[in-house]
Amino acid sequence: VTNDGAHKGDFIYWTITVKNNGPDAAVNVVVDDVIPKELINVGIIYKSSGEFVNNVWSGFNLINGGSAVLVIRTTVDATNVTVVNRVNVSSDIYDPDLSNNNASNSTVIPPEADLEVIKVALNETAHYGDYIYWNVTVVNHGPDAAVNVVVDDVIPAGLIDVVVISKSAGIFDSDAGVWAGFSLVSGANATLIIRTKVDTTNDTLVNRVNTSSDIYDPDLSNNDDIDSTVIPPEADL
Repeated sequence: VTNDGAHKGDFIYWTITVKNNGPDAAVNVVVDDVIPKELINVGIIYKSSGEFVNNVWSGFNLINGGSAVLVIRTTVDATNVTVVNRVNVSSDIYDPDLSNNNASNSTVIPPEADLEVIKVALNETAHYGDYIYWNVTVVNHGPDAAVNVVVDDVIPAGLIDVVVISKSAGIFDSDAGVWAGFSLVSGANATLIIRTKVDTTNDTLVNRVNTSSDIYDPDLSNNDDIDSTVIPPEADL
């Protein structure tokens, strides 16, 4: 197997070699490849002889000392599983040693968790000294659990006095701007609401967030989000 680890949608290539250790020719060699259900779209990349139909490689003979090679490609259609591919060989000729007629190899398909983060400013505009409330929601679209979720909240320089109003999970470090210490099963979400104080004028405050976890994320396009609040100019006449 070419991949020690692969993800859903990845290709895995399998090389099968059958050899005749003799002393006579093997007639009508048949290799049964037990493709596991987690692998789909089986295709032939290379074969030195015979035909490969319905996961059966056959239609060839092997002289004493001869060998044949088949390379197939499969697509991973699962997560969080170890895929084991088994093969068995036989022929019309008596085989004195069946201990080497079977072989297997495997590859680990790790879990996946597609996280999405959403940042919403509850104030479209605010003035110097006003409070702005920010709602951060992180969602796990699965298919597996997200372990050790981390949300980095980049508080802009124009905001001070960061205070947690509510959180459904984890711990928020207001000094570092990091929300962490929780996991999410597939389909679950967590919400954080923080309050900040405006310490600037004539500015647009852009608040950015990013989320990640210890689990492979197949779609990073939704791991970042931003929202902003306009702080208009002031003139104390």
